[in-house]
Amino acid sequence: MVDALLAAIQRRDVERVRGELARVGGAGDPRLVPPGPAGLGNPLALAARVGAPEIVSLLLDAGFEPDPKGAAERPAVAWAALGGEDDGAKELDPADEAARARIVHLLHAAGADLHRRDASTATALHHAAATN
Repeated sequence: MVDALLAAIQRRDVERVRGELARVGGAGDPRLVPPGPAGLGNPLALAARVGAPEIVSLLLDAGFEPDPKGAAERPAVAWAALGGEDDGAKELDPADEAARARIVHLLHAAGADLHRRDASTATALHHAAATN
């Protein structure tokens, strides 16, 4: 179940994500909880990493936590700020930058902590500065 959702997110297939969520009823379904510590197995973190604001919005509406405590080495908001790259070295085109800014806004509005540090002790702001 989670694999089909993650695959649809990776492809940025909004309709398939919508279908997977409708089939299981949202984030509360235990079949959508990835095994082990959440990272890129976390649907919201993956949607932020691939730069898909419409999917981020769908996941938030379905009840996914914007900032699950202790769940990921890197929270979704940091993935959005990073531009999807582990080292932050990727240059983003303007459309991609706008999508990532929208994702950061969506996550922050839903309660994500912009000052939360990831495993590297960096915040989303640190990651955003590293990409510019």
